[in-house]
Amino acid sequence: MCGFVGLVTNKKISNEQLLKLDSAAKSIKFRGPDYVGKWTDAKKNIAIIHNRLSILDITKNGNQPMQSSDKRFILAYNGELYNYQEIKKKINQEFTDVTWNGTSDTEVFLKSIELYGLDNSLKIFNGMFSFSLWDSKNNLLFLGRDLIGEKPLYYYHKNNNFYFSSQIKCFKNFGIDLEIDIEALKLYLNLNYIPSPHCIFKNIKKLNPGNILKYNLNTDVIEIKKFKKIEFDNKEKNENSIISLNNILEEVIEQQLIADVPVGVFLSGGLDSSLVASVASKVSKNKIRTFCISQKDKNYNESDVASLVAKELNTEHHNILIDKKNILEAIESISNIYDEPFSDSSQIPTTILCKEVSKHGKVFLTGDGGDEMFGGYNRYIYI
Repeated sequence: MCGFVGLVTNKKISNEQLLKLDSAAKSIKFRGPDYVGKWTDAKKNIAIIHNRLSILDITKNGNQPMQSSDKRFILAYNGELYNYQEIKKKINQEFTDVTWNGTSDTEVFLKSIELYGLDNSLKIFNGMFSFSLWDSKNNLLFLGRDLIGEKPLYYYHKNNNFYFSSQIKCFKNFGIDLEIDIEALKLYLNLNYIPSPHCIFKNIKKLNPGNILKYNLNTDVIEIKKFKKIEFDNKEKNENSIISLNNILEEVIEQQLIADVPVGVFLSGGLDSSLVASVASKVSKNKIRTFCISQKDKNYNESDVASLVAKELNTEHHNILIDKKNILEAIESISNIYDEPFSDSSQIPTTILCKEVSKHGKVFLTGDGGDEMFGGYNRYIYI
């Protein structure tokens, strides 16, 4: 993951505001420890800082914020464009005079916007992302978030000042009053999480998944719209549907294995993570590395099943043994990692697992969302 924070204002940004922006970026440095990039415009009406976690093109050619070749657009981007190679091929076929500085998906993301426009590009993008895009020609700021909302994006707007960030904690550095929003608290107690566009704090908003926000610096007006809708096919499924699903899984997981750093898989032994590990083992040219948490309490230990799956798939498997000390340490750190409350106890083992596997690499596939997509819990069957 990466992280970015920025400010757009109708006045020249003061040195004090720039210092606050630096502090805000430092507060989320853990999101992108590999490189810190800063961009301000000539008049200093906009400033953006990006913390990079280098995955694709780990050279300086992939650093952000990134400026388009025509100097019009500035992009700060968090996520991954899975079909960037297809889009790059399309661009090379349709435009003969295109030159590339590097091999990152960020450059393809930006080049597509430059050549096809933002709306048309978002329709062909397949990935997980949040981004800020500054249009210096028209004094417009665009914020966007992927269809599922995998990558976070927050904003605050008041008196011709527009702040945006990958995490809420950044807003503390700007002196913004973080008062609890009672309505959001009610939603949390009812749903066990806080849905977009609400936020636990008043006046700070979460951009909805699949939405694009346009902020006009000249008029101080915000417009928000959906850039793409998810369509569901409710037709009866048959054998061809199963074959189609298998093909989709193979294509998607193969795309997600593309990286210039090692990739691993979280394997709990459940259907979702086992399916991801199985497909990854099939489509990968390299031996897949799998990781699982194990503990002495048999009521919560999944490592035995995970080890059986790993043996069947012939993966390079790692069991990470944890105890009560690890759990207590994770609970202490969780409030600094997650900026809003959500009632999912899996955040504790996930925090521990992520910390431990960071010794082995940067990118790991998981089965998160599989149960929700395929009705893997009893509650879905009862409904």
